[in-house]
Amino acid sequence: MNGTTVFLAILPKVLRHAHFAFRDIKDPNRVDDCVQETLALTWLWTCRLWVRGKDARTFPTTLAGFATRHVKCGRTFVGKKRLTKDPLSPLAQAVNGFLTQALPMEEAQADSPWQAALWDNTQSPPDEQAAFRIDFPRSSTPSRTGIARSWKT
Repeated sequence: MNGTTVFLAILPKVLRHAHFAFRDIKDPNRVDDCVQETLALTWLWTCRLWVRGKDARTFPTTLAGFATRHVKCGRTFVGKKRLTKDPLSPLAQAVNGFLTQALPMEEAQADSPWQAALWDNTQSPPDEQAAFRIDFPRSSTPSRTGIARSWKT
């Protein structure tokens, strides 16, 4: 018997715990990634415990709980660095409290209102240009030469 055999014995309980722990994640691919990370960590820790002479079959739920918390904090089996400034990183989304997701397929069609709103508008109509110039007159923004002169004094 070895650590891998012990891991295979506790695998159903760890799987059940992992699926329950990540039930709030809406993206099924992300759930699968988190569950696999949990299984990898549990396998690693089970093997390390076996080398130390401890049997993980006596506390599989506790071991799975530690592994799921480890994954929820953004730490992984391979120990990659924390990406808290990348907006597509799940860890950054969790830390900063926002969510990014893809547009639904029907919204990605060429005739959808979202597509029209995101289309590159290279020239605004004259009435919008006039309104912009009224709202933001040139004199209210300092010129580069004015900024340079203020630095010299």
